[in-house]
Amino acid sequence: MNVAFASIGEDFHGASITDLSWILNGYAIIYAALLIPLGRLADRYGRKTGFMLGLAVFTLSSLGCALSPLSGPSSGSGSSRRRGQPH
Repeated sequence: MNVAFASIGEDFHGASITDLSWILNGYAIIYAALLIPLGRLADRYGRKTGFMLGLAVFTLSSLGCALSPLSGPSSGSGSSRRRGQPH
């Protein structure tokens, strides 16, 4: 997330650094809230099962992002600028 922060800021025109920091805060809060419960489930049902479930969720999420429309702020870093269109 921190590596992509500048690119995220470019896609959200007019957003302040305070507004953008909520993206990082949301990621950290969700990660922290799920770390212990999901680790406990992995201990209960096995590491491989936990890993495979996490991989499946990641893959489905990535597929959802790939199939989403390419308009609006979530279109990727500078996608309209790469095609030579004004932003």
